[in-house]
Amino acid sequence: MEKHRLLIVRREEEVKPRIDVCGLIRVPILRDESPEGNLVTVEVRKPTVPHFHKEAVETYYNASMNVTGGMLLLGDHTFHFSGGTTARIPPMTAHQLIPQSTIDLVVMSVPAWSLKDHFPLAGNNPEVGYGTDHERAELILELLRRSGREQRERIDSKNTLWWMSFVSNPDPEAWELTRTNRWDTMSLSDLRCLL
Repeated sequence: MEKHRLLIVRREEEVKPRIDVCGLIRVPILRDESPEGNLVTVEVRKPTVPHFHKEAVETYYNASMNVTGGMLLLGDHTFHFSGGTTARIPPMTAHQLIPQSTIDLVVMSVPAWSLKDHFPLAGNNPEVGYGTDHERAELILELLRRSGREQRERIDSKNTLWWMSFVSNPDPEAWELTRTNRWDTMSLSDLRCLL
């Protein structure tokens, strides 16, 4: 490591990775070294824990160049997050990344990421746009039913993690119909208008 005033140069091999529930994390610039902002890289192998930040603005960049990528849930919106995609996540926005294959994620956090500003979610938190999975599940299941394609019985729309299980391990025909019609990226209000 070379350090001069606020100049920090650190090579990947100098950064000790740690294992997190979603994959392998490296923090090349620590909060103590740069409280105004830092960079984190994550090999996302499993869905991240749904969460939000009260202060930090995060920018996600999918540095893996695979087409598959995964799904990025931001509030009540869902986006396909393929290689080369960037997303800006403002404070108080619930978010979760659900990979369909390993994603090399680069995260820029301003101010620097802090555990004190990391709020995991469970259940219903509409103030940050989380907890809408149940309604999304009901709407998409109804659209699938009306299209003549019932979703497998193994998916329980009452389960708040329904959407995560659907995009992680979907029925291929139901998923194709959902993607073709863009139901996966529509806002809840747009989905409601279709019914």
